[in-house]
This record gives sequence, structure tokens and C-alpha cells, in this order.
Amino acid sequence: MVSCAIDQYKELGVTSTIADELKRNITLEIEKRFGHLEYNMLLAVSTLLDPRFKNLHFKKPEACAKAMSRIRKFISEYKSAVTASSTSSEDEEKVEFDFWKYHKSLTHTQIKRKKTDGDDELTLYLSAPVNTLKVNVLETWQEMQGVYPNLFKVAMCHLPIVATCVPSERLFSKAGATITQSRSRLSMLLFLSSIAGTKYWN
Repeated sequence: MVSCAIDQYKELGVTSTIADELKRNITLEIEKRFGHLEYNMLLAVSTLLDPRFKNLHFKKPEACAKAMSRIRKFISEYKSAVTASSTSSEDEEKVEFDFWKYHKSLTHTQIKRKKTDGDDELTLYLSAPVNTLKVNVLETWQEMQGVYPNLFKVAMCHLPIVATCVPSERLFSKAGATITQSRSRLSMLLFLSSIAGTKYWN
């Protein structure tokens, strides 16, 4: 969003001196406040792992390279953890049946090719086309799990993160407004309030 806003303001045509000064000041403020977002590893890694954006909007190559290095480090750690726990018996693992497993593997045949020494999951993922903005990111990653199993684990640690603390702050505000001497069932009231706006409320 920040990258698109900066590009839009730079391309905006103005005809007066005041408008040009306003445009320049807005651009400077955006870059001042958000210019270093690419170096925020949580945001950078989450953006790279979002199949709608990947590395399209990175302005600073070094920030993108640093985020890619962090992802590869996560993958390496996951592989090490799997190797360490591989001594457990396969009979103890419960494999869930997936009727569409074969279909999903066919869907990603063009991506899942033989890997050379220079290829890895991240390289193959970034070389694939980006998805449309309307796709559900988590559902897309569920479909790509068979193609990028290690990258999928990294994505599931970053993409479901709540982007705002507003829901928790609202809950604390409701707690302050709800708790009184005459209301002793605070936890039940807050629980009912928290699910009132969800699809599970009947």
C-alpha cells in the first residue's frame, strides 16, 4: 500500500505551484514515516510470502535480499527440526486422507519441476506468477503446501498474524465498562461479546 501510494503521488500531474509543493511535502512525509518499512523483517517476510505481492513492490534490493535470507534461515531450521524428530515411528503418525491430493498435485505441475543445485523452494515460489488481489491467501497456501512444504510452514507463522491490536483494546474497554459489583459473571459476558460479530454466532 505504501509503495503504491508513493508511486501514485510521484506520477500525479499538477499545474500550480501550491499543488506541486503539497505533492512534494506529502511524498516526503510518506517516505519519512514509511520509507524504512522494507527493513522491518516481519513485514518484509510477510510481504514476500503473500502470493499476491511477493517481491514486486520492494524498492530496496538489499532489504529484499535480507528478507529472503531470513526465510531461507527459517526453512533451514525447520529442516533441522524435522531431521531431529525423524526417529519417531511412521506408524504413530496419523495421515489425514485428502481426496483432492492428486488434483492439487496436477494443479502445480508446472511449478514442481526437478530442482537443480541453484533452485530452492523460495526461488521457485518467487519465479511463479503472482495471484490476483481477490484470492484468499491462506487457502492459496493450503493448495501450495505440497509444492512448497517448508515454505508453507514459514508462511503459516507469519501470514495469520493479526495486523492490529484494536480488537484486544476494545475487549479491555468493554471489560472496564462491564465489570461492576452487580455483575459477577464478567468472563461469560466478555466471551459472548467477543463472538457476537462472528459467523459462529447463531
